[in-house]
Amino acid sequence: MEITSLPKATFYQPDNDIKWIVRKFETIKHDGPSQIFSDKFIPRPDIALVFNFKNIPQVLMQDDLKLKPFFIATIPVKHFVLSISGQIDSFIVVCKATVFSKIFKINMANTIPIIDIRDKNLQELGQIILQQKSDAERIQCFSDFINGLFDAEYKPDNIDNVYDRILGNSTIIPLQEMIEDVFQSKSSLQRNFLKRTGVSMKKMTRIARVHFLIESILKKKQISFKNLFSESVYYDQSHFVRDFKELTGMSPRQFFRENTELQKMISGLE
Repeated sequence: MEITSLPKATFYQPDNDIKWIVRKFETIKHDGPSQIFSDKFIPRPDIALVFNFKNIPQVLMQDDLKLKPFFIATIPVKHFVLSISGQIDSFIVVCKATVFSKIFKINMANTIPIIDIRDKNLQELGQIILQQKSDAERIQCFSDFINGLFDAEYKPDNIDNVYDRILGNSTIIPLQEMIEDVFQSKSSLQRNFLKRTGVSMKKMTRIARVHFLIESILKKKQISFKNLFSESVYYDQSHFVRDFKELTGMSPRQFFRENTELQKMISGLE
């Protein structure tokens, strides 16, 4: 069947009062003819609360991984293929991994890529969001929920600080420099970071770096690997290509030659 129209993705920035946990909101919607859309999901450096109010996406090539209407998407260590079809209405809350796991008391170490939402408050939240008619109402509903659940101001700890530094500085500052002033033994820091994110600091750095560089190239609509090397911590092409292939399954040139709107949409690439 010829694809006549792709699903539509919309991105929203959170208000200041919930930026301590929310990185952004995303919606994916499709009301057109029933069609199947499949493409790669590229690893991203955050945790997401996913609410599917119509058809549920499917993960291909992983028979044991079945998605639910409401679930927590953890940080994958490599790409996978996601398939969506029919009527789609997905509301996605992209959260800071270390903050989300801490306040909801989830040990992310050795978890599966998808976690069922068992928290009673989050289950009830999904039903309330379902009743909202617009994206703005859904965002406000989630914001009210978070602000009502946590009255005291959230105070970032060392793990949060390292995570924020990786997301904000991974392309220009080596990992070792970002953790030098954290007053904690390296082994303890590594162990606690893994429990709060599900991946090592080194893996998180690679994911954040590649994700950032992909977004930068897509926004500029031109590929200049020479500039990427001069502006980032990648000192040689082989290092960059190795990290890129590990996460996307393709070389940079292959990836950008084949990159599609659907791939950007399901991977949260604006």
